[in-house]
Amino acid sequence: MQIWIGTSGYSYPDWVGGFYPRGTRPNRMLDHYCGHFPLVELNFTFYRLPTPSMLARLADQTPAGFQFLVKMPRSLSHEESNAELAGFRVAVEELQRRDRLLGLLCQLPQACHHTRRHLAWLDTLPKNLQGFRLAVQFRHRSWFRPELPR
Repeated sequence: MQIWIGTSGYSYPDWVGGFYPRGTRPNRMLDHYCGHFPLVELNFTFYRLPTPSMLARLADQTPAGFQFLVKMPRSLSHEESNAELAGFRVAVEELQRRDRLLGLLCQLPQACHHTRRHLAWLDTLPKNLQGFRLAVQFRHRSWFRPELPR
């Protein structure tokens, strides 16, 4: 088993003076972060659809071997809409092409219970995102079932 350690996001002004040296500017945070962790979860992708150029710029700032876990946009994980699915796929393909993509994270909302409707939606994701590693974060206890793969 391989274990990756990183954080959910890296660009936090209140980390300056603690994790980041005093005076660290936002455009230098990722460079410093990469010296301590081999991966980061991209959180901003939950709030806005990334573009290939956005993700390319991030990849260009990281050393060989560094990886990104990209959180799916809320439209996919919470609203269960496929409107942004194609654009999301194109964007994350940029990281995959550069060998910087560890996987995709679908963080379900607490209100998402184990139901046929939600199961049907979850079945569509791997079909539309073939070729990517997909992790799902279940946040409601109804998902804790023996038949659910771990």
